[in-house]
Amino acid sequence: MNRIEETEDLETLSSFFREVFPEDEINTTVEVLRWRYRKSAPDAWRGRNLVWCSEGRIAGHFGILPVLLNVNGAVVRTAWFIDWVVFPEFRGRAGGIRLLQEALERFPIGLCAGLTERSEGIIRRMGWKDLGKTDRFVLPLGVSALPGLRGFERLVGETVRRAMGFFRTERQDVGETSEAFLPPSHAVREVGGGSIRVVRNTEYLRARYSDPAPWPRFFLEVSGRDKSGADFRTWSVWSVKPERGGGGRGRILEYLANTGSREAVEKTIRAGLRECRARGANLLEFNGRRVFPPEWRFRFPFIRREGLRMMWYATKKAEVPEGIGNAEDWYVTAGDADQER
Repeated sequence: MNRIEETEDLETLSSFFREVFPEDEINTTVEVLRWRYRKSAPDAWRGRNLVWCSEGRIAGHFGILPVLLNVNGAVVRTAWFIDWVVFPEFRGRAGGIRLLQEALERFPIGLCAGLTERSEGIIRRMGWKDLGKTDRFVLPLGVSALPGLRGFERLVGETVRRAMGFFRTERQDVGETSEAFLPPSHAVREVGGGSIRVVRNTEYLRARYSDPAPWPRFFLEVSGRDKSGADFRTWSVWSVKPERGGGGRGRILEYLANTGSREAVEKTIRAGLRECRARGANLLEFNGRRVFPPEWRFRFPFIRREGLRMMWYATKKAEVPEGIGNAEDWYVTAGDADQER
C-alpha cells in the first residue's frame, strides 16, 4: 500500500501527530484538530487532511485551509498549506512531494508560512516564491512570562511597568465566541490594504469563529468618538491558549474597524489586554504584517521580532492576477496559517 488519500479520521490523525510530536500535548488532540480544520464548517471552508499511507500506516500528512484573496480587485480562491509532516523513517521516499502535488491539484495557488528549513528548501527548488517574513509582536503581561523569551530578560523592568499601565481602563463590551456567534455587518469587509487582501466575508468569518475553541476565545466590540469628533466601531477576536508549565499565551486573531483612528486602535488594545490577562495570559503575541494601522505598534510596548516566512506558488493552470508576487504589497496575515499554534 502506497497511496495518497483524504481522511476524516481524526482519532488516527491524533495518534499520528502524538507519535511525531510526543512533547506536544495540546495541539495533537482530536478536539484541537477538529477545531483547527473547521470540520463543522460548510464544505467551501472546511479544512482538508491529506495523508500518505505506506507499509500499512500513515507515513505523512498535509493540511489545507481554504481562503479567498483579493488581488487588485480579482478574487482568487486559494488555500493555506499547513501541517506538512512526514514520519522520520519515511523521509526521502518522495511521499511529502506527492502530498504537496496533490494539494496543488485541488488548489492551484498555494500559500504557506513557517516551514522548517528542510521543507523550505524543497519548495524553493520547486519554484515557490518568497514573500518575506511577517512581523512577530510580543508583549509580556508579567515577569513570569519573560524567562521563556530568549534575549528579553533585560527588558523586564521597563516593559512590564509600561504594559501594566495599559490596564487602567474601563471595561468594554465582551462576549464569548460560540456556535451562535455571528460577526456584525460592519465587520464584513476585507482586511489589509495595498494590492493583496484577505477576503473576510460572512461565510469565512462564520467558518473560522463559529465553533467553540479548545481554549478561551472571546470577541470585543468597542465604540467611541475620536479627537476629530467622528464615531468609531471596532470588532476584534482574541484567544488565550494554555502553555505547558502554566500561564497562557494571548493572541489577537482578528481586528476590523470602520476607521483607522488612533483612538479606536488604542481603546481596542487596552480592552483586549485587560481581558486576556483576566483569562490567565502572561504573554500577548501575534504574527502578521500591517494588520493594525502602523502607529499602534509603536505606541504600545510590544517587542518586535522576526516572524514567519511566507511563500506562495501557482501551477501553470492557475489564473494568477498581476501583483500577487509583490512582497511590498503583501497584506495577508499569518493567522490562518498558524491557527494560533
